Amino acid sequence: MGFKSWRRDRAVRRAHRNQTEANLPKRLDSAKSIYTDLEVLRTLAKDVSPQVRQLVASNSSITKDVVNLLIKDDNQIVRFNLAQRLDLSEESVDQLTKDSSENVLLALALREKLTPKQQSALLNSGTGVRQKLALRKDLDESVSKSLSNDDDPRVRVLLAAMTTSQKVIEKLEKDESVEVRKIIAKRKGTFDAADSKWQEKDNYNKSALRVERDSWIRSLSKDLFKKNHEEGK
Repeated sequence: MGFKSWRRDRAVRRAHRNQTEANLPKRLDSAKSIYTDLEVLRTLAKDVSPQVRQLVASNSSITKDVVNLLIKDDNQIVRFNLAQRLDLSEESVDQLTKDSSENVLLALALREKLTPKQQSALLNSGTGVRQKLALRKDLDESVSKSLSNDDDPRVRVLLAAMTTSQKVIEKLEKDESVEVRKIIAKRKGTFDAADSKWQEKDNYNKSALRVERDSWIRSLSKDLFKKNHEEGK
């Protein structure tokens, strides 16, 4: 056995042995460090503490096998952290679109890249997920069409503000919701500017939506970690 292998095996055994509350700070440090040995990270991915596993899920050094392990983790923050990874494979994203946690699905809806298949898989999620989906610049035509028929007018309002599909715009122009029709009319330049009451309520400009999208993920992360901390007490 070579020196490197011996040192790695010793580190793994030590990680197993140290899974106690007294050593939690050390495990947390190892879980978030990009310099931690890969075998140790694999061990920490099975740690008894969800806080450790959460940090492993965010560690840029973990390999595909560790990601596959954490995707099945019963802690939603672990899976939430995975859903935010920029290097997540298409296969892993496909798996997460079937996740039971609404927060995980919300994080997926805000990913920079989603295939038409992945976008379509999110259509059966809750209203919040469909709202975030409607904000996407790369929204697939068929998905956009489905959202234009959404039962919740809040989804259609966001779609009306963001869609670039001419067919969807023409459909929303005849939407049963007055708010949806007004947004389309304003975008097309046919809205009566004299309606100051509507102008005061019009918060659906693209700049505001982008700010909402960027700030939402930070807010949710903070709330989830606060909830996890309280449950751990």
